[in-house]
Amino acid sequence: MMRCASCDMEIKPEDLCGSDGLGVFCSRCVAARPGSSTQRPPDLSTQRQPEFREVFHNLYVTGFSPLVLLGAIFQVMIGLAFSAALLFYLVLVALGLVYSIFGLDLYPPLDVKSMPNDLPTSIWGIIEGIIATIVGGAFFAYLGPHNLIRVKRRLLARLYVMAGRPLASVEGKPIFDPSSESGYIGIEIREFYFDWTDCTLNVKDGDLEKLERAGGVMRIWYLPREMRSWVNPRTGRLVKYNCILVRAEWRP
Repeated sequence: MMRCASCDMEIKPEDLCGSDGLGVFCSRCVAARPGSSTQRPPDLSTQRQPEFREVFHNLYVTGFSPLVLLGAIFQVMIGLAFSAALLFYLVLVALGLVYSIFGLDLYPPLDVKSMPNDLPTSIWGIIEGIIATIVGGAFFAYLGPHNLIRVKRRLLARLYVMAGRPLASVEGKPIFDPSSESGYIGIEIREFYFDWTDCTLNVKDGDLEKLERAGGVMRIWYLPREMRSWVNPRTGRLVKYNCILVRAEWRP
């Protein structure tokens, strides 16, 4: 059994605390020795990691920008105009079909009687007419109802955030998704992918490039609604998408 060179007490293995090269000392005596070279290991639990700080947010759902507001108003006007055009287009096609099949002119002011004279009679002409009708309808639907649905989704997201309802978050190393032309089109963190479809960020592409070069960890807050699954062709991983990004935080 070892004995302390200072107090001459027997030292248990758990009480052994230091040595000066000639003798050993117990934990009770080593603290009182001047010039002792024994140091306790640092307490890692007291070392704090850098705190997260906000690096960008989505102006559609938080904050304010006059350009974003004017853009939303313009988008609503375009959506209403093309929705009305789509409705007129569908009604005109339907009236033309009714007259062609049943010979009924349900609304004479539109002069649907002249429409059959303009219809092609060959097979290829009929196919081209069907394709043109579908493409025309899709065009009006995209600029009309689709635009209004997007505006409604962003408005509901802003009301959700303003009401103080809970947000979900995901934290990890960000993978920026570059655009084929310039800048970025989205960001992937762990099993989540956030695109800029419903985002207008308060930063420029140059700021995102600096974040990508800096590395670090990012935490994104988002609305936990309407999530879908999708295989990201760039990373080949199955991710959840269609979540509206609210804000992003970063730390080294």
